[in-house]
Amino acid sequence: MREGVQVRERQELIILPDTTKMRCVIKVQEAQVDKVMRGQAAVVSVEAFQGENFTGRVTNVAPVADSNSGWMTSDRKVYTTVVELDSDNPDGRLRSRMAANVTIMVDTIKDALPVPLQSVQRDRLVNYVWQRTADGPKAVQVEVGRQNSERVEVLKGLEPGAVIYLTPPAGAAQPKFEQPVAPPPAELKPTSGNTPAALPQGAGGPAAGDASAAGDGRRQRPGGAGGPGTRKKFVDMTPEELEQAKSGLDRMQGMVDGARERVGEEAAKEFEGTLGALRKALDANDLTTAQTHQDKLRASMRTLMGGARPGGGDNGSGGGGRPDRGN
Repeated sequence: MREGVQVRERQELIILPDTTKMRCVIKVQEAQVDKVMRGQAAVVSVEAFQGENFTGRVTNVAPVADSNSGWMTSDRKVYTTVVELDSDNPDGRLRSRMAANVTIMVDTIKDALPVPLQSVQRDRLVNYVWQRTADGPKAVQVEVGRQNSERVEVLKGLEPGAVIYLTPPAGAAQPKFEQPVAPPPAELKPTSGNTPAALPQGAGGPAAGDASAAGDGRRQRPGGAGGPGTRKKFVDMTPEELEQAKSGLDRMQGMVDGARERVGEEAAKEFEGTLGALRKALDANDLTTAQTHQDKLRASMRTLMGGARPGGGDNGSGGGGRPDRGN
């Protein structure tokens, strides 16, 4: 600021800090923020005073990521953390905006076997290091524990005194290790609402892994347990699912009545005939014949639903169904 310069409301004109008590504001990466907690001890070194350290304590860790993290840089998030210095600053040696390096004491591991962080390589889910042996470099699988910015704890795979490489040896091919067996995925719980995900197999929902039911870009047709949307065969259904299939046929009959004017009387009668034959086969427990009628219904249902959909190509506009506007 200088004399004669115009200022605006709430503009910052001058900063008068109280330097008798100082603190450090640092950024902690998201991979390490869960280890930082209020009250942890910290050591602060200031670039202006080489060889001199100051002690402090963590007083605050931001619950949300910094709003500027990830902008114009990587997508890694950082969290603002405040470290209050234990000693006062009466002589004003420490000044505002000075650059400092902060080391937070997260934990102390006794009897650990640490190795440089850059020496640990990764093959998908397996960690390994390159160890020097009498036969040359050898890739050795290791199990790692906790780590800091420089070293990582090795729990299994290495013995004290082993010589390892910081980087992969020249000309060494990347090894392939046997990967651990992944745990089976949790079963999906039924969701609320009338969606295909909420319907059990054999009750209108596609069977798992059926690409024709879920991957062809078409929405599943309604029709209940015995309709053409069902991909589970009758012979594979339980008695309860067969009962659900029979009750689903009644809902399909209502669809035919509603679409009769659109598809025509002949197509509707043909669908009704196949539907009746399917019902009789299920009542007689002739599942093979019932499966044949169901496959026929699947093809008929596409025609039935295509004609019953508003704007489904009858006006020659490719399915728009939108009325023309007057000039």
